[in-house]
Amino acid sequence: MYKGKDWFIREVAKRADFTIEDISIVWDKMQEVIFDVTVEAVERLEKDENAKIDKALVLNGLFTYTVRKIRAHTAYDAIRKQPVEVGDSYMYVFTPSRRNFAYMIKNKLKNLRAEE
Repeated sequence: MYKGKDWFIREVAKRADFTIEDISIVWDKMQEVIFDVTVEAVERLEKDENAKIDKALVLNGLFTYTVRKIRAHTAYDAIRKQPVEVGDSYMYVFTPSRRNFAYMIKNKLKNLRAEE
């Protein structure tokens, strides 16, 4: 089942005993921080020609957010059947922490066993 931003805000508000408006403000500020961190990481990668990866944000116990630089390269367009030049681009990756990943796997196994 898909759970989005509204569900997340309501769930945090319920568990923390705050209002939905309070958590919405915190959520908006978190978004601003993540956007700013992303822009800073891209700027650092653009300055250093040899850099390939920048650990933009590390929240221990939750996730690591990295920005990876994909250098300009020649790709193949399968529709037009010809090579295409692709400029520098960036890949944004959220990697769960080991503890968080182990928790997800444990819950997935628990859910699979419950379905049997």
